Amino acid sequence: MHRAQEILFDLFYLLNFKEYYFKVSEDEVRTFINNDNFPKYLIDLLEEKDQSFKLINGEYYSYVRDYDDSQIIIELLSEIVIPIKLQVFITSPLIEKLIPIYKKGLLEYKFKNNSKKYLYGNDSIFSTLDFEGFDSYDDLIENIFTVGEVLESNKSYKKKTNKVKKKHLEIKDHIIRVTNGGISYTNNPCHKTIVLGSSGMCNDGAIVDILNKNLTREDSTVLITGYQAKDTNGYYLSNLDTYENDMKHNTRFNNMDCRLSDVKSKIINMSAYYSGHADKDALLDFIYNNPKEPRKEEIQVFLNHGDNDSRKELAHLIDEKNCTFNPDASKTIIPMKNDSKKWYNLSDRKWEDFVENQSLIIMEDAIDANMHINWESKTISFPVGTDTTYIEIILALVM
Repeated sequence: MHRAQEILFDLFYLLNFKEYYFKVSEDEVRTFINNDNFPKYLIDLLEEKDQSFKLINGEYYSYVRDYDDSQIIIELLSEIVIPIKLQVFITSPLIEKLIPIYKKGLLEYKFKNNSKKYLYGNDSIFSTLDFEGFDSYDDLIENIFTVGEVLESNKSYKKKTNKVKKKHLEIKDHIIRVTNGGISYTNNPCHKTIVLGSSGMCNDGAIVDILNKNLTREDSTVLITGYQAKDTNGYYLSNLDTYENDMKHNTRFNNMDCRLSDVKSKIINMSAYYSGHADKDALLDFIYNNPKEPRKEEIQVFLNHGDNDSRKELAHLIDEKNCTFNPDASKTIIPMKNDSKKWYNLSDRKWEDFVENQSLIIMEDAIDANMHINWESKTISFPVGTDTTYIEIILALVM
């Protein structure tokens, strides 16, 4: 499942089967009393508010006359359990487009032993998920992955506008909706906002504006859910705790108005739970432990993706495994920037320089000479006299 759909699924489950609330501490209530200014959400929770408070210019002020009065208010407010209402905004057009695709996939099934076998419905879903309130697995998936579907579209040809009404999910007192940028934030602790965005490296798109507005807020939290390439905003946030203060002060986020030192929000890295990138164990399994065809000999591996330190660590593990098959096995190749203008000769096991424009010339010559490609047998034949000096380059280009 795509990472965004996994998160959407988890949010749906949590909003359905968990309760969220908070309590005001006695110290906070004393601060309100001392400042003689109470937030309205607290006043609304007091049954006897008319006797203790008055409304002046939209603000509530207390009639606290003595110590006993203040103690009564402190006890009243600090004992109240206040429910939280959550609003979830999906801000990515890509996520919106993928939702119906995943819904279709998760509902696909075949019959096996006279019962439905869902092709992508993981068995753990059925064993761990409480279906209370839903008639079936199908009903559950239909509920989750219909958010964002177009309910009504009114196009005005005179004004050249297209007003689209999309489906949102109401889950108890919470709501999940798709938006094209209209996100409402509030300082009311009874109402919390969750924004689900894409642009995984946090360098471009709507997520940049969202981070701009929230990184400096102490009451906000940023969840990192995937791999972050070096020197991207996501990378800076993931490694924020490792930087010295001078480095934070001297480094600005990409395409943003703030420095690393301006961040006051809490940063939590959850990529271990949501990242689609396989870890080293999964990659080694992929290379050597195919259950249908376990590897019985060494293999030449190229590690193109990832940080250099991570690639070197994985290369060492691959080399160790290869040596169990052949003590003289070739080392794992880690292409570097200076290799980008070279090609690797698998026969001679070494990097070689390109001859400028030679591959293109030979390719054109081969085509002009009526080179014949047999796609079924994956062979190429040339008329007598064709220059095949760069046959390996030609094969790499066409096969």
